Amino acid sequence: MSRGTVGAGRQWRWPIALAASTLLGLVAALVGEGGVWWAVSWAALAVPLLVILRCVVPRAPAGGGPLTPP
Repeated sequence: MSRGTVGAGRQWRWPIALAASTLLGLVAALVGEGGVWWAVSWAALAVPLLVILRCVVPRAPAGGGPLTPP
């Protein structure tokens, strides 16, 4: 493997983790009757949304200056 390439395991790690979290949340919502199951489903389904927000919302620069578009 050359220096510029990324292995398949490293490339697919986060998409697989997000898919597993979504699947866990959907199964917990369908199988569960309430209580802990609802909490598990809400938490598992919130993870992909939090990741999306983390990627979409711009970060403030280290110097505290105004945000500039990329």
